[in-house]
Amino acid sequence: MSLGSVFAVGAYGRNESEAVIQFDIPAQPLDAALLNVSAQANVDVLVSSTLVTPYKSPVIKGEMTLSKALDQLLQGTALTYKISKQQRVTISAIKKPQPKTLSETPKAVKAIEEVIVTATKRATDLQKTPIAVTALNQANLNQYQAKDIRNLTDVVPGLEMTNTGEQSALLVQLRGIGQTNITEIADGPVALHIDGVYSPRAQGAATLLYDLDRIEVLRGPQGTLFGRNATAGGINIQTEKPKLESVSAELAVTLGNYEHEALKATVNIPVTETWALRFAGALDKHDAYTKLINNYAGLGPQYPATEAELNTYQKAATNAQGPDADDQRALRLSSYWEPTENFHWFASLEHYLDQGTSVTELDPTLVARGMRVTVSDTPSFIDLTNNTFRSRMDYTFANEQTLSYIAGTAVMRREQGFDQDMGRSGNYEQRRTDNSTFRFRSHELQLINSDKEHLRWIVGAFASQERNDIVYAIDQADDDGHGDPTKTTSFISDFGGAATAIFVQPDRRVESKAAFAQITYDVNERNRFTAGVRHTRDTKSDEGGRSLNCRVTGMGPYLTNDSIGHGAPKPHQIYADAGAQAAIAAGLPYDDGTHVGIGDQVCWTRQVNDYSATWKNTSGLLRYEYDVHADVMSYASVATGFKSGHIQDRGNEAKPEEVINYELGLKSTLLDGNLRLNAALYQADYTNLQFSDRDLFDTNGDGVVDRVTSTVVRNAAAATVKGLEVEIDWAITGNDYVHFASALMNARFDNFQTPDTLFGNLFNPYVDSASGRAAKIVELSGNAPVRAPDWKFTLVYKHDFELSSGVVSAQTKATFSDEYFLDIYNRTNLAAEIFKSAPNGAKDLAVQKAYRSYDISLRYESNNNWALEGFIKNVTDQNIKTSSGTFITPGGFDAIFLPPRTFGVTLSYQFK
Repeated sequence: MSLGSVFAVGAYGRNESEAVIQFDIPAQPLDAALLNVSAQANVDVLVSSTLVTPYKSPVIKGEMTLSKALDQLLQGTALTYKISKQQRVTISAIKKPQPKTLSETPKAVKAIEEVIVTATKRATDLQKTPIAVTALNQANLNQYQAKDIRNLTDVVPGLEMTNTGEQSALLVQLRGIGQTNITEIADGPVALHIDGVYSPRAQGAATLLYDLDRIEVLRGPQGTLFGRNATAGGINIQTEKPKLESVSAELAVTLGNYEHEALKATVNIPVTETWALRFAGALDKHDAYTKLINNYAGLGPQYPATEAELNTYQKAATNAQGPDADDQRALRLSSYWEPTENFHWFASLEHYLDQGTSVTELDPTLVARGMRVTVSDTPSFIDLTNNTFRSRMDYTFANEQTLSYIAGTAVMRREQGFDQDMGRSGNYEQRRTDNSTFRFRSHELQLINSDKEHLRWIVGAFASQERNDIVYAIDQADDDGHGDPTKTTSFISDFGGAATAIFVQPDRRVESKAAFAQITYDVNERNRFTAGVRHTRDTKSDEGGRSLNCRVTGMGPYLTNDSIGHGAPKPHQIYADAGAQAAIAAGLPYDDGTHVGIGDQVCWTRQVNDYSATWKNTSGLLRYEYDVHADVMSYASVATGFKSGHIQDRGNEAKPEEVINYELGLKSTLLDGNLRLNAALYQADYTNLQFSDRDLFDTNGDGVVDRVTSTVVRNAAAATVKGLEVEIDWAITGNDYVHFASALMNARFDNFQTPDTLFGNLFNPYVDSASGRAAKIVELSGNAPVRAPDWKFTLVYKHDFELSSGVVSAQTKATFSDEYFLDIYNRTNLAAEIFKSAPNGAKDLAVQKAYRSYDISLRYESNNNWALEGFIKNVTDQNIKTSSGTFITPGGFDAIFLPPRTFGVTLSYQFK
């Protein structure tokens, strides 16, 4: 019999078997289900009634291709299907093979799973999406023991990350370009979206990965559809949505070394036929990887030889635990409501808490000896909360056009303490965030037409506002007082005694508005063109921002009767000279405020930071796609991107960052669906690439930073990144699976001159001019950006052993990386007798040498819905640096390291 209506494909028709379709088919007899397939996919289905009568169909609901829907409908039956070029589906019985001897019977090969992504803001098959994108679902994340996005750097080509200590921020990097500034209005070049809502602050990017549908990492500029700050790419996180079909739950518990404890739990509850709720939670905590010691005496030429030579600030750890301890928790309540076929609303509330101790820079000479140690006289802590609401409403009209409204709001609060001197310099210095509140909200409207049209389009508008306030302080004392508060001095103040620099920013804002449109036109079945454009207007402002110097400390060992204590000084405690008063009255920036004329006040206004700047940009995309074969798609694209300019203290301004990216790509599915091979060849040309750098001063030439000033954002006039990325997923047999990810890259500054206030021209030549030498401006053209290895690849091999009671899976992950630099100055070897801390010189000062690392795991998955897994990460205990500081040791600069060897077990159970 014939099921469904006849579907004719014209000369310019699309291959509907490759389109993603919204299916909603209840459980019912298979013949009725196939009628629903015919109607919902608009295809002709031919089948004999005698074949389908014995079977019932499962529930088929959600966005998927026709092939995937048929796979699910016919699973467990003795039926198969074929889709002709004329879009006719024929159902037939599976032919029984002739009996073979055991030795002649080949193992069944499992096809690579189809992956649906929303990288084009439409649900499309990964292999039909003309973007370099890596997609990972929750099962993949569990497979790699990925608790946050830091754990994805090995399996995503070109993805690198590092943490910062004093701000507890995560710096994300793609294709050699990443965020280097972590102030309250700084922007990164990798845009993070969660359920379609933009997340602007780096501190929120490390949120635990739990109960997710998938993560999509999009490489290359994504400015047209995803907006500002996506010059290098974007990371889209989609949480698991509540399901209307049935009640379900899952629980996973992990225990490991360093007292590691982790828990993930989900519960899905259909409240009515049209409304469901989902509860999900996670916690992850472990003790510090770094041990506190009382002092460094006798541990190398970079330290005093004996305890008798130590001063007050070089001994006596006071912390209960060292850096690198984690204590993260998260809860999420999600709601999904579908009162009609045309309307659905997804919303979620999420609470995230971080009470760990952040990271710190360790001495690589000691780490190489197996000593992850530090001295701390400042209690290290983080107290960060992030409360977020996200919402998406979709309404589909009769003409199959869909209007979507996506909204989000977030409030992040943070307090933090950080030991800056770490008992090395002989001075006392702590950094503290006394309080900060970051408020963000965004709105986006999208109108999109049907996936079935030959001309597919999307138009939209976006608006966001961020309002942040922070009180940040530096307490500092020189070592000349030897612990006596009446004799010590500070570089912050030329009064006697310890001192504090306080940065009060009560109203820093970022406002963004944009409109965008993108169209894709099917020239014929094999050829498509895409064009897109986005216009953005960004404004950043600082009202009431003040940089204050205070002649007393607010915290730490040097408290006096007139100390300020926690938080910003009171108005009566702050003096402003005539210039500062005039600037405040006019709402203008001002520098060089002095304490001349100060009376009873303990603080004075050094800088007035009131300032505002606006930037406009129009980004675009042109792309051509050609289907070489039904399972091989190629594309060529030209795309531009834009990252906002930056304002900083004293009214300084950095220019916006812009990029134009040229890319050739290939998406192929081979060997009857068992091999997926994707590749991208690109060149990105950057203009005014933004980089931040600390202005640091070594005043006595001993290799130790004696004076610290603010971080400054500067522009590299031009930079070029070229690369080739290859990803392979291969189901070799029914029990053997391989994943391969590789990146070849050449990233260089083409035109970059900037000051090196720490080392002058010791590592890079001065710019050839008298003014350049006077300002210590060095030539960095030809240098590489940070964390940009020329090559890196990862190979994952998994083998399944099938048992009568379940499956045992053994997996090995091996990562190999070329060396990379840890600072923009590309500081390498240091000659002997230049610095006291490295009398015999040093090699690879700011370099992570080429390395290899391994992870292994063994998992047993029972037929009774439970699983037990053991894992070891960084099996060979490699010491891998991700960023460097400025303290010189014989083994290079102090640095932040990836975790040491860790291991554990995970027990999970699914309740169905």
